[in-house]
Amino acid sequence: MVGRLSTDQATLTERVLSALREEIPDYEKVTDPATLRDIRESVDINIRAWYGALLSGNGIAREDLRDISEFALRRVHQGVSLAGYLHAYRVGTRTLWLRLVEEVEQTELGQELLRTVSPYLLEHFDTIAQAVSVAYTGEEHEQTRWRDHLRHRLLDGIFQSDMAEDAFGRLCQEFGIHPRQWRVALSASLGPPPPGRRRPTALLDRVAHALAQQLQLGSEQLIFGLYRGHLMVWAPTPEGGSRVEFQHRLHAAAKTLKTQHSDLARIGLGLPGVGAGGWRESAEQALAAHAHPTDPEGVVDYQHMVLEDLSARSANAFAHFNALIDRLEQEAGLLDTLQSLFEQRGHRRLTAEHLGIHPNTLTHRLDRIERVLGIDLDAQRDLSLLFTALGLRGRGGRSPSSL
Repeated sequence: MVGRLSTDQATLTERVLSALREEIPDYEKVTDPATLRDIRESVDINIRAWYGALLSGNGIAREDLRDISEFALRRVHQGVSLAGYLHAYRVGTRTLWLRLVEEVEQTELGQELLRTVSPYLLEHFDTIAQAVSVAYTGEEHEQTRWRDHLRHRLLDGIFQSDMAEDAFGRLCQEFGIHPRQWRVALSASLGPPPPGRRRPTALLDRVAHALAQQLQLGSEQLIFGLYRGHLMVWAPTPEGGSRVEFQHRLHAAAKTLKTQHSDLARIGLGLPGVGAGGWRESAEQALAAHAHPTDPEGVVDYQHMVLEDLSARSANAFAHFNALIDRLEQEAGLLDTLQSLFEQRGHRRLTAEHLGIHPNTLTHRLDRIERVLGIDLDAQRDLSLLFTALGLRGRGGRSPSSL
């Protein structure tokens, strides 16, 4: 009976493939023609090995086990998980067993199938499961080590401006990303590790994986690593105007990330950039943002401080903003009044209540601010000027060269 079945493997192969697609998501989502051919060949070899082992009575042939292990190596690179791969063997085993059951239903071979073949079936596929698990995990470990190596080289390429553009491009292609892709950086300061222990790499992987889930991205799409004691992550962004919406999603994801991981002290977000130089600039912006002292949630987006940061990089602009603040400090109450006006979002009644003064006193102070500074508090341009000056004051009066 087994000899007869072994001459018609094509029908059983189709039956196994259909069961795999119906029951296992990892196989259902495979659309690449080469991968589909590879999976079919793997099923063919497993069916041949099963019938061959039954007919010989000597267990699975060594060359069949070697070929089956080779397929396990390829599944790592095809994106099939180990759980999904072992699930496929369970589905395949069940399908082969049911085919034998169907064949003996109208015969007197039921007892032989139950008592002799069923234990043999379990032993056969237990041997295969052990072999493919060892092959898969070994290949996965090697792939992880190689990818970690590439990731470290990418970090060097981003922060070392002397790397040739074509060399950086080849490095990105090896990693599986485009060198001219728009990416935005996230910087997270890490709390101190437990005494006597180094920061585990697993933490970096967990944080990057959690962020990828929040953004509905594959973790392989992220670049991440440690830089200056901070966790740095670069996430790919869409093209054009949709980058604005992505920035909002990233900010929300960063807040969730900080809530979920107590190891993250503060988080800063940069602006999207393209290429090694743009990714480096985004990282510097993220570092500047997460060092900003004014955000109570511990998540700061550089876009909210870009004006004050750019102003701080100009010595004469920085001096001008400091002069505005110094002039207000010369008269009691003016600086506090301006600060409170911004905190109350321009509502004058709320500002007066917050300061504990009469509305007429508030009006007098605001008029005085306009006169001494020569500005108009009803003009959005002048309000932006003063808001930037107050933001720079929050930096502690540091000079541009120290920023």
